[in-house]
Amino acid sequence: MNQSKRKVVYFIRGNKQHRYPWDRSRILYIGRTERNAKRPFESLKAKAEQLLGEHGMTSLDVVYIEARGLQRVDVGEKLERACLYQFRQTFGDVPVGNVAGSRRLSLSGRDKRRFNLERIENVLTKASQPEV
Repeated sequence: MNQSKRKVVYFIRGNKQHRYPWDRSRILYIGRTERNAKRPFESLKAKAEQLLGEHGMTSLDVVYIEARGLQRVDVGEKLERACLYQFRQTFGDVPVGNVAGSRRLSLSGRDKRRFNLERIENVLTKASQPEV
């Protein structure tokens, strides 16, 4: 696939689970990129000090999901929003590193149909599991 058409949403995870209102998750931040694969590591570098300040966090890693772009639709932004929305629905709040705009977080009916929220929930739950 053409690099410019690839939209990536990534999760920065800690070595330990963080306590959210309804459950625990290793996911500390959800972000997106359209530029290139270096963006998650730029974000990791910028967020590392804050995220490693969480009690018991000694290491971080990055996992990602990608979506094919659509004409005149910012799929990266919409997928990121869908992941944040579903994370909040599953864990009771947005990840600790995502604080801006968390109160206004909602999805349109079209976006709820565009993405399989059950599949996103499964991905988030799997990425949230403790290290083995």
